[in-house]
Amino acid sequence: TLYTLKLGYSWIYGDSEPKEWWPWMNNKWILPKHLFIIWIIAHKRLLTQSRLQHLNMTTQENCNICDDGLETVNHLFASCRYSRGIFAKLGDWCGIKFPEEDCINWWLHYRERSATKKKIVGIILAAGIYNLWNVRNLAKIELAVKNQNFVIRSIINDVIRRIDHIVTKTECPNTRDWIERLKMGGTD
Repeated sequence: TLYTLKLGYSWIYGDSEPKEWWPWMNNKWILPKHLFIIWIIAHKRLLTQSRLQHLNMTTQENCNICDDGLETVNHLFASCRYSRGIFAKLGDWCGIKFPEEDCINWWLHYRERSATKKKIVGIILAAGIYNLWNVRNLAKIELAVKNQNFVIRSIINDVIRRIDHIVTKTECPNTRDWIERLKMGGTD
């Protein structure tokens, strides 16, 4: 048989099933710094309080932001009342109701006719997760939690800058209208 790159790759890495988080990594529209946090989460390496405790690096368990529950990835990005508030306001802005559970897995199964719109929703979620992680780190270091409206404005600015940089004018009219509404302040 002839050698092909595909055969060489299979020989080195084996025939493995695609990972459930691969669509995140394949969304080239997401900023690399946002994608990096998603990659760390996908590999279960994000240093939340529960993980730090498991590694015997801390005795604190509670969330640094809300101090209500055990700080896990699910708590930090789904159950924490602060993050729920952020995603609720982002949902109002973009006209999409984000679930109160696992936003990361929800996006993987999010059905949208427009591939562009799905990618933009991925940008919104990734920017939200990245900024929430920054809020968490600030809360851990400085014992202060940023104002939600400030964080939301920062996420929206990240998303709009990315959309301006990536999206072409050739998108379908419905998607173009939705993007213009986002730029004008949201769909509410």
